[in-house]
Amino acid sequence: MNNIWPKLKFYGGYDQAKASNGEAHGCSGIVLVEFEDGRSYEVIFEAVDSVKSYMDRLAKDENQNFTTTPGLILVQKVTLKHMRAVVQKLAKQGEFGFFSYIKEWDPEKERKYRERYESGMPFLNYEEATASEE
Repeated sequence: MNNIWPKLKFYGGYDQAKASNGEAHGCSGIVLVEFEDGRSYEVIFEAVDSVKSYMDRLAKDENQNFTTTPGLILVQKVTLKHMRAVVQKLAKQGEFGFFSYIKEWDPEKERKYRERYESGMPFLNYEEATASEE
């Protein structure tokens, strides 16, 4: 268990299989960055190479000429070690003011919201990582 603040909690958990998949595809999925004072922020980590590849595809598609990802954090590699390190650095520099703060996050409200807009998909709670950092 990570006792260092801020903590990373992963939508649906983060085990070795999800870690391998995230590194291979260059994307973490939704991550909750939780601070000791109760503030929480939803972010997504993406590898620089994955963004370059996506931008190349986007440039070739005349029907899709933009993309947006709220809370995007670009990292060299999508690994637990890199994600924790960048969150620690951003927190020390006071950079989380640029992210959308989830005021009084309520898991039940979140569950209902996601069920409404993602009907048919199972709801998964945020959990601490169980994968190794290497």
